[in-house]
Amino acid sequence: VSAEQRREEQNDMWNEIVRDICCVSVFAYLAVRDRREMELSRRELSITGIVLFLAGFFFVAGIESRFAGLAYGAIVVVFCIFSKEALGVADGIIILVYGVAFGLYEAAAFSFLAMVAAALVSVVLLVIRRAERKTRLPFFPFLLFGYILLRVFVYSM
Repeated sequence: VSAEQRREEQNDMWNEIVRDICCVSVFAYLAVRDRREMELSRRELSITGIVLFLAGFFFVAGIESRFAGLAYGAIVVVFCIFSKEALGVADGIIILVYGVAFGLYEAAAFSFLAMVAAALVSVVLLVIRRAERKTRLPFFPFLLFGYILLRVFVYSM
């Protein structure tokens, strides 16, 4: 392994660390806010969008994948609107921005893991009678969990 390859691997490692710090920080902040308020401001969404776009510069995704991520995110936002916000529009917007920043595969895997986690928690809450069928749960904690699962389990293999 040449010195140039080692340097490139170190740069890739630092890019991943910066990306993870950015994403986990904003998702953790939004998870706490969403849990408390069940609502996020436009300012918070804008700052999150900017952070995700900047973190996206550290991720190599082709332009086709980013456009596909945009399309996927747009479908999620449309679902949010037409489902009477069964999933909040803010959640959909963040998935859309994430799709543009990191591409289709990342956005689909990240949101799928978050939705599975939300479904599992919902089932448990229903079974132990701590929630009803119409109980609304904040989704950003599940987005944070989905991101961490994606990074730890999918990319460590």
